[in-house]
Amino acid sequence: RSSDEKPLVLKLLWKADKEDAQCYCLRDHTEPFIDWNSFAVAELLNFLKMLEREETRHLEKVRQMHSLYREQLIVTIREKFIEMSEGTVAV
Repeated sequence: RSSDEKPLVLKLLWKADKEDAQCYCLRDHTEPFIDWNSFAVAELLNFLKMLEREETRHLEKVRQMHSLYREQLIVTIREKFIEMSEGTVAV
């Protein structure tokens, strides 16, 4: 039941070091269908700009995450090659 939900309490309970792993999104589900025809062109253009900004932020976050993963993989691969060349790892 939505009246029992306490998102701020949940946020406080999440550990600070795990903040990126835990997130929530508050949404208003009272009106599932949006009648875009009821908006003026200027309002629709504004919505479009907001969506583009949101998309840009999301893509940048994904790119940063993938870049971090890529760097971690490269470091691990280099370490494995060094271990193999030193003969400390069985192939």
